[in-house]
Amino acid sequence: DISRAQLANSAVESLFAALRAQPDRCCLKVLNLAANSITSEAIGALVHFLSINKTLLSLDLSQNDLIGDSFTALSTAFVANRTLRYLNLDRNYMDDRSAMEFATRLAHDAAALSFLSVDLNRLTPDCLVRFQTVLSETGTSVISGSQIQTDLFWRYRGRAVHMVNPVMNA
Repeated sequence: DISRAQLANSAVESLFAALRAQPDRCCLKVLNLAANSITSEAIGALVHFLSINKTLLSLDLSQNDLIGDSFTALSTAFVANRTLRYLNLDRNYMDDRSAMEFATRLAHDAAALSFLSVDLNRLTPDCLVRFQTVLSETGTSVISGSQIQTDLFWRYRGRAVHMVNPVMNA
């Protein structure tokens, strides 16, 4: 867990370069990069790492500074990565256009994601419904503040972890 470490983009790039250097020795299953002010500049290194990684199950990129084309680039990596199951993109700057490009790419290429959280982005209610509809066809559960999620289970290392999203929008 290196959340809230306020890593500079160059540190994020160095981290992924080191992880890419010996992909057969990387056994990372959960990576929490929340609240690090990661921007589009560091996405290339993350995309490259994800495209070759075979162990990562959960990635938390919430509360960063990801915008527009960052999500399109990420969708390419998530299609190539067949092990990632849980992705948290809460509290970034995903807008309607980037959300639909992201969802369409994941759906078209059958990404392996099981759960995707996009709470507190810049999505309009109409876009969120379309986004959820497109991804539901792939079996991906989309979590957002506009719905109550109380019975969501995610399997990690053989044990069930109960996840509750207490955010309710009236």
